[in-house]
Amino acid sequence: MDFNTDITGTFKQYTFAGQEFKGENTLLQIQLQTLDKKIEVTEKFLQALNEDEAGDYSTLLDQMDRVLETEIKEKLRQMEELETSEKKFADLVKEAEEDEILHELEKLKIAYEKKTENENLIQEVKHLLKLCEASTTENTNLQFELITAENKHTKFQKDMEKLTESCSSLELAKVELESKISTYKENSIEKLLRVERYQCLRIEDLKRTNQLLVAQLNDLNNKKTEN
Repeated sequence: MDFNTDITGTFKQYTFAGQEFKGENTLLQIQLQTLDKKIEVTEKFLQALNEDEAGDYSTLLDQMDRVLETEIKEKLRQMEELETSEKKFADLVKEAEEDEILHELEKLKIAYEKKTENENLIQEVKHLLKLCEASTTENTNLQFELITAENKHTKFQKDMEKLTESCSSLELAKVELESKISTYKENSIEKLLRVERYQCLRIEDLKRTNQLLVAQLNDLNNKKTEN
């Protein structure tokens, strides 16, 4: 498994999950603006009611009740979608962790193969040294083979050092990326929860205001009936 490909795929998954949370946050902001607009209309209605107590507003109040009920149902649906998105994000994180485990196993396998190769090279060097000691006539050829084996061993050590440095750098980058994503997720969830609480409070306030208007309207109708 190629480590660069693996870390790139993990980054794309985190980026995709972050974009989903950003999109949901934008959607909630738009819905909050819509709710503020409805509140503005309601406040104008209350002002008109205070200025003109005549007329029957029962139908309009019923319509407002239905609008509020629809808004509450829509808000519940959006909360369910948010839970689904959080589950999707958790699945992506789990998948990335599983990929990382597979990658670590692959690295161990490669390191073991390199270690075996290194041990074989060492044994080969020792064997060549013995041949040099046993035969002076083949000394020149053996020295050449020895130098070749030592060069291979040196190259292998340098490759291992480069691999270790590369793995360390990528691991640090991965930890930093996970930290940034975790911070972004916490901030996004906190903002979403604040918006949700604010919207729920506004809706409850509107319902109480609506109930008060109904009571005032009933009193007004009773007075008109008595007159």
